[in-house]
Amino acid sequence: MAGGVSFVCPAAFFIASGPWISFALANATALGLSADQMAALLELRHRFHVELRRPGVDAAALRRDIMRRAAALLTPEQRAMMFRLAAPARTEPGPGGDDDGRADRATAGREQALRRTRA
Repeated sequence: MAGGVSFVCPAAFFIASGPWISFALANATALGLSADQMAALLELRHRFHVELRRPGVDAAALRRDIMRRAAALLTPEQRAMMFRLAAPARTEPGPGGDDDGRADRATAGREQALRRTRA
């Protein structure tokens, strides 16, 4: 859980099922979140909602700040697992008999974005 994690992926703030922190908390067991990590994520989510109500708050800047802090709480393995869990499930096969690699490309794109955030 290194400080200074640069996690600038605004689209990743929301995953298909909702905000990133809520997604992490909903998948705490799969991610292997500790009690301390869960408490810290809950505190960040609460802080976001409280700060968002303040007049004149820059919502985009607040989201980025909360996102960076939340990402710093997770290990690299947990962040990678987040992307895998959020990857679209394989559904019907394409004309070539499989899904034409769409799910693999989507997962690879997310993992590539994650690698860029570590640099």
